[in-house]
Amino acid sequence: MPTNDKILMLMAVAALSLSCSSKAGKNTNEAPISKPQIEFTGDVMTPELLWSMGRLSDIQVSPDKKTILYGVSYYSITQNKGNRELYVVNLEGNQRKQLTQTA
Repeated sequence: MPTNDKILMLMAVAALSLSCSSKAGKNTNEAPISKPQIEFTGDVMTPELLWSMGRLSDIQVSPDKKTILYGVSYYSITQNKGNRELYVVNLEGNQRKQLTQTA
């Protein structure tokens, strides 16, 4: 009887792992979400203006203390999702390089 339990457990694990890795509904032809082109006009900060600003995340200094790695996230209200890109810059701030370009 223990063999049947092992087989049942193995089948359950296999079914769960297959159901979690489904890529249905992903559209690989979409352009990555990036910084939108919105102009600041007037003195009112609207929700759309706030959402158009990139959000910094996970700032890390390199072990040699010469460069900084950081993430910038942009969000799409219409697509209801976001995208984070990683950048590296030297401490002077004049040599920024984008490391990722994801969807």
